[in-house]
Amino acid sequence: MRKSLPLFILFLGMCLFPNSASALGLAPPTIEVESILRNTTQQRSVVLLRSPDDVGDFVLHVKPEGPNANFILGGESDIIFEKEDARKVYEFDLNPGDAPNGKYQVNLSFLKSIPKNTPSTQSSGFGVAIITGVTAQVFLTVGGEEYLNYELLNVSAEKTEVGKKLNVAYSLNNTGNIDWQIEKIQLEFKKKSDMSTVNSIEIPASGLTHAKAGQPNQHFSLSVEHGLPEGEYFLAATFFEKEKVAGTLQSQQSFTVFPAGTLAQKGSLKALTVNKSTYQSIEKVKLNAVFANEGDIGLDASLVTNIYRNNALLDLKKSDTYHLDPGEETTLSEIFTPDSDGSYKIEGYVEFGNKKTDMKTVEFEVGSSGSTASDKIGIKLNSFTGLGILSLIILACIFTYVMLKRRHKIEILKPVEQSPPSSDMTILPTPPPSSPPSESSSESSSASQSPDPQSTENLK
Repeated sequence: MRKSLPLFILFLGMCLFPNSASALGLAPPTIEVESILRNTTQQRSVVLLRSPDDVGDFVLHVKPEGPNANFILGGESDIIFEKEDARKVYEFDLNPGDAPNGKYQVNLSFLKSIPKNTPSTQSSGFGVAIITGVTAQVFLTVGGEEYLNYELLNVSAEKTEVGKKLNVAYSLNNTGNIDWQIEKIQLEFKKKSDMSTVNSIEIPASGLTHAKAGQPNQHFSLSVEHGLPEGEYFLAATFFEKEKVAGTLQSQQSFTVFPAGTLAQKGSLKALTVNKSTYQSIEKVKLNAVFANEGDIGLDASLVTNIYRNNALLDLKKSDTYHLDPGEETTLSEIFTPDSDGSYKIEGYVEFGNKKTDMKTVEFEVGSSGSTASDKIGIKLNSFTGLGILSLIILACIFTYVMLKRRHKIEILKPVEQSPPSSDMTILPTPPPSSPPSESSSESSSASQSPDPQSTENLK
């Protein structure tokens, strides 16, 4: 019986927990923050990767852990992985507050939760399965001295037209513990043929974004009036800090300025979807807009949404601006939490340049129970089915245990010993088994039974 018990537990686990943990990748698994000042914020990010054999939707619940969990600020509490998502970038902020100088560690756990409406949970009839996913370890050093440490990486420009703005991009590292505010950038446009300067413009600090502390590979984009005639050009960018030159970058590839009307910005909204049709009032709703740049030049796009509840306008939203290269397709997303039950409708379109796409609409329901009447019945039936299966398994286990115990007793049963006789009892010998009488034995028996006259006489 003892040997069969682990097998039974394994069988019971397979029945009760049919959703096995799928592998989840994390890059990087360890984050090092060399220096961070007290009461300052640095941003970090990790990439979460779905295993190739993992299918369906799931949610990752983000949970800072450890005695210094309060160092982690911002970041979404839940990450929604839809079936088509292979990876997600999770960004969060670090702020040690008034912590003394020293070294600290914070763990950032991502707990995987499989929703009830996935095919695996529907077939099993059981509730939500929560599985520990992956944990990122964050090591940081809190210091008291400010220092700036940056590195300029590259600069580039896209093709454009005469009279249209030019998109410029540059990237850099800032591994110091304070933000770097560039004072200004001087842009020079040089002819490809003889490298002579045709035009130059200055971008002041007011038009530039801070380079965040302790964050490598930061990318920035600018949209500038270039004033260039048709032709091919190289771009040189000089960065200034406190009236001194901080560094200079030269574009590796040239860009072309075409005649007006040669290039066109063209984009289309391919799809507007939410991740399911019914939500609880406390659930987050993720809206996805698939947008494609179908033109010849890059463009900046923003998702605009009108949110209605029970046909009444509830909110207007506009996402951050995203830059798309020619031929690029991306998903613009918005996440919000409904504040009450009702029938919701979202109208969405994408703005790019001075144009916008056609509008698309998506609808969904929000209820306090998070499910429709038919869903409730299904969940109840699944619960009863699960309880019934569990009851049958337990009864089978008890029956098997009793039968094995009974068989074990029968096999080891010993002969019953007789009680010793008491002193006042006369024990008679057990008579031998009787056999059929023969003639000779009959005669001898008769002779022995008849008295001998001589013997009788003597007795008298």
